[in-house]
Amino acid sequence: TVEVIGRDSNGNNIKVCEFTVGDCVGELEFINNHKCVADVLAVGEVRTAKMNRKHFEMSMGPVLDVLKRTAESSNVYEYYRLTQEEMKHADDKDNEKDNEKDEPEEE
Repeated sequence: TVEVIGRDSNGNNIKVCEFTVGDCVGELEFINNHKCVADVLAVGEVRTAKMNRKHFEMSMGPVLDVLKRTAESSNVYEYYRLTQEEMKHADDKDNEKDNEKDEPEEE
């Protein structure tokens, strides 16, 4: 078993969910091409496999749409969706600030 550990708004660790034998962890970062939003902590002995993007796409290609739909609807991925929305919102604010700096001042 592994625990997925995220952070609350104060930066404190929170347990998001658990995965067990046969579950895939980290696939959403490949699917959505962005940074990791949580840590995975082994609880006891686990066996893992490491994949690069190319091998992930080769092996998971036929089910990518299923994985995306699951990520959009499953309660297991709620923390992920909320964190991604917060990151997008923060990026949008940063872009707005940058655009304001680039605008010439009126006299």
